[in-house]
Order: sequence, then C-alpha cells, then structure tokens
Amino acid sequence: MPIDVDHSSVRGAWKAGGSHQVWLALRGASGAIERFGDVLQDMDDPDDAANEGPSIQIATPLDDGFVALIESILDEVTLEWWVQDLARRLDAADISGTLEGRPSARYPDEVLASRTPRAHRHAEQLEPTAFLAWSFDHTRLAAPPAGGWCVAPDVTGRICDHHARWISSAGPQTIVSTGGFNIEVSDPNPVASMLAAALTTGQARALCFDRDAGRGRWTTLTGPAWTTLQPVHGEQGWRWRVAALRDGMVTLAADLDQAFIGPSGRAGSWWLSVGATVPFGGGLEQWHLVGHTHLLADYLLDASGVQVINDAHLARAADLTAWDVTPLGAGHHLVEARDLAPWYATPLPDQDTVNGARADFGPALLTPEIINADPGPPRS
Repeated sequence: MPIDVDHSSVRGAWKAGGSHQVWLALRGASGAIERFGDVLQDMDDPDDAANEGPSIQIATPLDDGFVALIESILDEVTLEWWVQDLARRLDAADISGTLEGRPSARYPDEVLASRTPRAHRHAEQLEPTAFLAWSFDHTRLAAPPAGGWCVAPDVTGRICDHHARWISSAGPQTIVSTGGFNIEVSDPNPVASMLAAALTTGQARALCFDRDAGRGRWTTLTGPAWTTLQPVHGEQGWRWRVAALRDGMVTLAADLDQAFIGPSGRAGSWWLSVGATVPFGGGLEQWHLVGHTHLLADYLLDASGVQVINDAHLARAADLTAWDVTPLGAGHHLVEARDLAPWYATPLPDQDTVNGARADFGPALLTPEIINADPGPPRS
C-alpha cells in the first residue's frame, strides 16, 4: 500500500517551524523504527559539508507511528520535493502509513517557570522532587543499547507503568516528550509504552496536568538508569507533596539503588540537575559520577529528609538513631527525618539540618576520595 501524504499538514507544520524546520510523522506506520531510521539516514547527505540541504536531526517512535525532525528546508519547493522523495523511499522499503506534518505540543507556561535551577536563586520556583537511581547491570555500559538506557526490560516495564500511573492523577491532559518532540495524548493508557519506546532516543519526559486547576505531575527518564518524579502547583501544601513523592519512591523499592527527595526547578527536572540547587557535601560534584554510577549501590549521594536506601548504605551509616528507619523488604529501607519541616517547609532546606544529617550518615556518603580510589565499573 503506497504512502499517503497530507501535503496541507506538512506545509502548515513547516510554516509553524519558521519555514525552516518541520516535524514529519508517519502515522499508522507498518515496519520497525529501525527501518524508518534507515530510510531517513539514506536521505541525509553526509557529503553536504556546507549543510545547505535538508538534514534529519531526530527519528523517534510515536504512539501511532514514528516522527522525525527535518531541518534546513528553506523554501516550499524543496519541502515538496523532499517529502515526495521520502514517500517513494518508504514505499520502496515496504513501509506504509500516512505522512503528515505534526506540530510539537506546547507545555503550559505555568510549569515551565524555571528550567535551570541555581543555588539560592529563584527559590520560589523550586519544587520537591524525587530522584530515583535504578539497579542495572553495569557491564552493559561497555556497549550500551540505543539511547544508553541500561535497565533490564522487565524492570523498565515496571518503572514506566508505575511512573505513568503516578502522574495520571494530576489531571486529564497529558504530554509525552520523546526525542525532543512533544505529543499531546488524549488517552492515558499508552503513556507507559510511549515512555519505554522513547528511551531508545536517550530520554523521555511526561506531564499530566489540569490547566484550570493549575496543577500537574512530571516524570523524566534518562540513561543509564535515572528517573525523577515531581508534583507542581495546585493548592496542596508541602506535606502532601512529600507524601506523594514518598509513595512514588517506595512502590518499586526492590529495584532501586537509592532514591531521595530534594528541591529542584520546575519542568520535570532531570537527574543531571541533582546537586545544582543544594550542592553535595564533601566536595562531590555531578561530573564525579561519570564512570562510577555503580557506586550508588554502595554509597549515598547525600543526606536527605526522605530516602530509600539499601542494606549496604545502612551498614555504613554512622548513627541513625535520630531517624525513622522502616524496612521495605528485599534489603531496602525507608529513612525519614522525624521533623520534615526543616527539609521541605521552605524551598531550600535548613543548612544546619543538612550538615547534621551528613554527620549522621557519615561513611555512607559518596566522596571524591572514594571515587578516585575506584577502579571503575565491572566489565563483562
């Protein structure tokens, strides 16, 4: 069956992209994403050193097909020729479907107020956020799969299902980001599978929200094994938000290396922002983790008011008699400060409280010295 081309939507999406770029979606597609990507790669001219012709930037799965970002299409004649050529090549590759232009959905402005948190800046735009580090086979880092997500498929399925359910209570509207393309989803049922598919591009993000109520819930997922959960806005106070995040962390505790709640900027903060708002103690920096993520199963990044830790962390801690420690099974524990107000009642935690907690956890905390003495991840 030949490829159908919706020329009107293609022209409209191209104009919406500033008459320079266009998101092309193959809706109702047959065939695998790899074959779609192969066709696009064949069309991308590696000898175009001047970058004067169209170039393909991203190819990623959709809920009902595939989508790609095409750049450097400077006039309508080139657009028409290029799309027709793509349709012929897809047909020759025995890939069917409808080729159309699709605008990238816009996230509501209310939840995009702060993208790049800085210490002690824009504190009113910080939200309590759960950072979750999942267990995975670190030998896979030597030859990571597409996108760099290294968690086992069965665990990935549980994570995506759980995160999709966790955000769904926020409201009736959902946007899923895959490879930089934002998809507005009317049916929440495929969100989990969309998140799992998006991980082949290296990262995924989703937001459920209620525009009228001004509230929402974010989740982000990025390789090798990191996710976040974040509630934003609404009338709920900090205690409600912390309770919601706690529930989000303990559900799959057995699959975690560690998890904790800390402040971060709005817009579904990525794991790369950890330590940007409240710097780690002991001189530890985010970049120290590169090549040493396996140490998260043995050492904690920092002390937080609410954490999920494992037996190895618990055994190394200096003195947790002032904390509530609740067994979660499978060698994991929920550790909570008895007074959470100094941690979460204000956008940034009380620094004296943080310093005291670091002393309590002591040898359980990761330091540059531990990293420098580490020979690196295990090899297959």
